[in-house]
Amino acid sequence: MKPYHEAVVAAIRAQDPNAVIVLGTPNWSQDVEVASADPVAGTNLMYTLHFYACDHGAYLIAKGKAALTRNVALFVTEWGATKADGGLDGTLCLQAAQDWMDFMKSRNISWAAWKYDNCTPDSTCFLTPDAPLNGGWTEQYLRGQGKFVRARMQE
Repeated sequence: MKPYHEAVVAAIRAQDPNAVIVLGTPNWSQDVEVASADPVAGTNLMYTLHFYACDHGAYLIAKGKAALTRNVALFVTEWGATKADGGLDGTLCLQAAQDWMDFMKSRNISWAAWKYDNCTPDSTCFLTPDAPLNGGWTEQYLRGQGKFVRARMQE
């Protein structure tokens, strides 16, 4: 993927020399340790890391740690406190998700949880279908991992 990333970075830099650019990796953006072994050169570049807490535990955190030891920046652009299928059976793995939160916080890694809409039936959806479009989401509007994610955002 490196040649592709280099071409994309060059095209973006032609328009904005200071933009932050997030680069994906193979295997659902989980091979950050591979990308970090021969990273794209430049500034304001980050590699994305994706996880789902029920399925991606210590082995994937170790990949993140390996990448960080090579001085690349990481951004978790997608995660869930569920199984990798999006939590179709409603299972939440909150302790495993907290382990990830602790790791990311200790390494100053920013994140974006999946997904912020009123979909059904999966437990990665934050909101109930009747949640107001303009915010004001009290406990009654949160579903699935919504309460956990909101609590992490409020820390």
